[in-house]
Amino acid sequence: MRLDEAKQILKEHGYKVQSLTKLKREIYNAIAPYTKNMIRWDNFSVVINIQEAIRDVVGPDLMCDIDGGNDTRTNKDGLEYREFNISIYENKDDYEMVLEGKLVCNSAGTMDEPWKLYDITVLF
Repeated sequence: MRLDEAKQILKEHGYKVQSLTKLKREIYNAIAPYTKNMIRWDNFSVVINIQEAIRDVVGPDLMCDIDGGNDTRTNKDGLEYREFNISIYENKDDYEMVLEGKLVCNSAGTMDEPWKLYDITVLF
């Protein structure tokens, strides 16, 4: 989707932010409590909290889905991570994508328990 199309969708729904940059900033501020600190192992329930925080920002006319993250991957340094896809789209049958991003959980625990702690990075 082109930038002008995404702005038009926001405008049509009366969204108070008519700029994708401002929308991203609002989302980043809403999810900051989850991305500024290390997360203790909680079976990745914080991903659901992030999804709810994004939904609160975008309102009822836009949807937010976070999917993926089922597989633990290992990077070249031997550190484990899980990657999720974030989709924000218009809430109708033939949805129009407004914004896409990635949510990555990086293991930060011990060698024996790599997922005892993890940090989260979100990028749109």
